[in-house]
Amino acid sequence: ISFAVLNLHKVYLHTTSFNDPMLHLMKKFNFYKEGTYRKELYYNNSYHDIFRFGILDDEYFNLDTDLTLGRNTW
Repeated sequence: ISFAVLNLHKVYLHTTSFNDPMLHLMKKFNFYKEGTYRKELYYNNSYHDIFRFGILDDEYFNLDTDLTLGRNTW
């Protein structure tokens, strides 16, 4: 929907370094890890990193049909 209907160029999001389900989804759907906000979030008496992920429209439309191949090495 983001690319085909809304005609967006890029989709990005931020998530915590301890959000394993979201990290798994980002890898599965071939989002690039674009950056790390080091020790950005204070939670449960310690600091945690925040990751930024993104994918461009041309990357999305050129995805392999088998998403399990992945292209990220993060």
